[in-house]
Amino acid sequence: MNLFVWTTNYESGFASIDQQHQNLLQLLNHLSQAISDRAETDMLQLILNELELETLNHFRDEEKLMGASNYPGYLCHRAAHCNVEREVAKFMAAFATNPDNLNQKSLATFSQLILDHICQEDLPMLQSLNSPEALENELTAANLF
Repeated sequence: MNLFVWTTNYESGFASIDQQHQNLLQLLNHLSQAISDRAETDMLQLILNELELETLNHFRDEEKLMGASNYPGYLCHRAAHCNVEREVAKFMAAFATNPDNLNQKSLATFSQLILDHICQEDLPMLQSLNSPEALENELTAANLF
Protein backbone atom coordinates (compact mmCIF):
# COMPACT_ATOMS: atom_id res chain seq x y z
CA MET A 1 0.00 0.00 0.00
CA ASN A 2 1.31 3.42 -0.96
CA LEU A 3 1.41 6.02 1.79
CA PHE A 4 1.95 8.84 -0.66
CA VAL A 5 -0.32 9.11 -3.66
CA TRP A 6 0.22 11.63 -6.43
CA THR A 7 -2.80 13.82 -7.02
CA THR A 8 -3.52 16.66 -9.39
CA ASN A 9 -3.18 18.99 -6.39
CA TYR A 10 0.59 18.48 -6.68
CA GLU A 11 0.77 19.42 -10.38
CA SER A 12 2.83 22.50 -11.16
CA GLY A 13 2.51 22.82 -14.91
CA PHE A 14 6.16 21.82 -15.38
CA ALA A 15 6.10 18.20 -16.54
CA SER A 16 9.73 17.48 -15.69
CA ILE A 17 9.38 18.88 -12.15
CA ASP A 18 6.09 17.05 -11.65
CA GLN A 19 7.79 13.81 -12.71
CA GLN A 20 10.59 14.44 -10.22
CA HIS A 21 8.06 15.07 -7.45
CA GLN A 22 6.28 11.84 -8.40
CA ASN A 23 9.61 9.98 -8.29
CA LEU A 24 10.33 11.34 -4.81
CA LEU A 25 6.93 10.16 -3.56
CA GLN A 26 7.51 6.74 -5.15
CA LEU A 27 10.87 6.45 -3.43
CA LEU A 28 9.30 7.36 -0.09
CA ASN A 29 6.69 4.63 -0.71
CA HIS A 30 9.41 2.17 -1.69
CA LEU A 31 11.34 2.97 1.48
CA SER A 32 8.22 2.62 3.61
CA GLN A 33 7.49 -0.79 2.09
CA ALA A 34 11.11 -1.89 2.59
CA ILE A 35 10.92 -0.89 6.26
CA SER A 36 7.65 -2.81 6.66
CA ASP A 37 9.19 -5.82 4.95
CA ARG A 38 12.21 -5.62 7.28
CA ALA A 39 14.53 -5.35 4.31
CA GLU A 40 18.24 -5.87 4.76
CA THR A 41 20.34 -2.86 5.68
CA ASP A 42 22.03 -2.89 2.26
CA MET A 43 18.67 -2.62 0.49
CA LEU A 44 17.57 0.23 2.75
CA GLN A 45 20.86 2.00 2.08
CA LEU A 46 20.37 1.69 -1.67
CA ILE A 47 16.91 3.25 -1.47
CA LEU A 48 18.16 6.01 0.82
CA ASN A 49 21.04 6.77 -1.55
CA GLU A 50 18.65 7.01 -4.47
CA LEU A 51 16.30 9.24 -2.48
CA GLU A 52 19.17 11.53 -1.53
CA LEU A 53 20.46 11.72 -5.11
CA GLU A 54 17.00 12.36 -6.57
CA THR A 55 16.34 15.10 -4.01
CA LEU A 56 19.63 16.87 -4.74
CA ASN A 57 19.21 16.57 -8.51
CA HIS A 58 15.67 17.87 -8.24
CA PHE A 59 16.85 20.89 -6.27
CA ARG A 60 19.55 21.67 -8.85
CA ASP A 61 16.98 21.45 -11.66
CA GLU A 62 14.62 23.80 -9.84
CA GLU A 63 17.46 26.23 -9.19
CA LYS A 64 18.37 26.24 -12.89
CA LEU A 65 14.73 26.88 -13.76
CA MET A 66 14.48 29.74 -11.26
CA GLY A 67 17.75 31.25 -12.48
CA ALA A 68 16.74 31.05 -16.13
CA SER A 69 13.44 32.76 -15.26
CA ASN A 70 15.06 35.42 -13.05
CA TYR A 71 12.73 34.31 -10.27
CA PRO A 72 12.82 37.05 -7.60
CA GLY A 73 12.45 34.55 -4.76
CA TYR A 74 15.47 32.53 -5.88
CA LEU A 75 17.60 33.17 -2.79
CA CYS A 76 14.79 32.34 -0.38
CA HIS A 77 13.96 29.17 -2.26
CA ARG A 78 17.63 28.21 -2.42
CA ALA A 79 17.80 28.70 1.37
CA ALA A 80 14.81 26.35 1.73
CA HIS A 81 16.70 23.79 -0.37
CA CYS A 82 19.73 24.15 1.91
CA ASN A 83 17.53 23.49 4.94
CA VAL A 84 16.08 20.34 3.38
CA GLU A 85 19.56 19.22 2.31
CA ARG A 86 20.71 19.51 5.93
CA GLU A 87 17.76 17.40 7.05
CA VAL A 88 18.52 14.80 4.37
CA ALA A 89 22.11 14.65 5.63
CA LYS A 90 20.89 14.21 9.23
CA PHE A 91 18.47 11.48 8.14
CA MET A 92 21.24 9.67 6.27
CA ALA A 93 23.67 10.06 9.19
CA ALA A 94 21.14 8.70 11.68
CA PHE A 95 20.75 5.60 9.52
CA ALA A 96 24.52 5.22 9.11
CA THR A 97 24.99 5.48 12.88
CA ASN A 98 22.31 2.93 13.62
CA PRO A 99 20.05 1.38 10.94
CA ASP A 100 17.37 0.92 13.61
CA ASN A 101 16.94 4.71 13.51
CA LEU A 102 15.10 4.16 10.23
CA ASN A 103 11.54 3.22 11.06
CA GLN A 104 8.05 4.24 10.02
CA LYS A 105 8.00 7.08 12.54
CA SER A 106 11.30 8.62 11.41
CA LEU A 107 10.25 8.13 7.78
CA ALA A 108 6.93 9.86 8.44
CA THR A 109 8.73 12.87 9.88
CA PHE A 110 11.16 12.98 6.97
CA SER A 111 8.40 12.46 4.41
CA GLN A 112 6.40 15.32 5.86
CA LEU A 113 9.42 17.57 5.36
CA ILE A 114 9.53 16.60 1.67
CA LEU A 115 5.78 17.01 1.19
CA ASP A 116 5.77 20.36 2.97
CA HIS A 117 8.57 21.56 0.73
CA ILE A 118 6.69 20.48 -2.40
CA CYS A 119 3.41 22.04 -1.30
CA GLN A 120 4.58 25.14 0.53
CA GLU A 121 7.73 26.06 -1.38
CA ASP A 122 7.79 24.42 -4.81
CA LEU A 123 4.21 24.79 -5.94
CA PRO A 124 3.90 28.52 -5.20
CA MET A 125 7.25 29.16 -6.90
CA LEU A 126 6.35 27.08 -9.95
CA GLN A 127 2.93 28.67 -10.22
CA SER A 128 4.62 32.07 -10.17
CA LEU A 129 6.92 30.99 -12.98
CA ASN A 130 3.85 29.91 -14.96
CA SER A 131 2.21 33.29 -14.40
CA PRO A 132 4.18 36.39 -15.40
CA GLU A 133 1.58 38.58 -13.66
CA ALA A 134 2.29 36.83 -10.36
CA LEU A 135 6.00 37.48 -10.78
CA GLU A 136 5.33 41.19 -11.25
CA ASN A 137 3.48 41.26 -7.92
CA GLU A 138 6.19 39.29 -6.09
CA LEU A 139 7.62 41.25 -3.19
CA THR A 140 11.27 41.99 -3.94
CA ALA A 141 13.84 44.60 -3.06
CA ALA A 142 13.35 46.04 -6.53
CA ASN A 143 9.67 46.77 -6.05
CA LEU A 144 9.66 47.30 -2.30
CA PHE A 145 11.05 50.81 -2.42
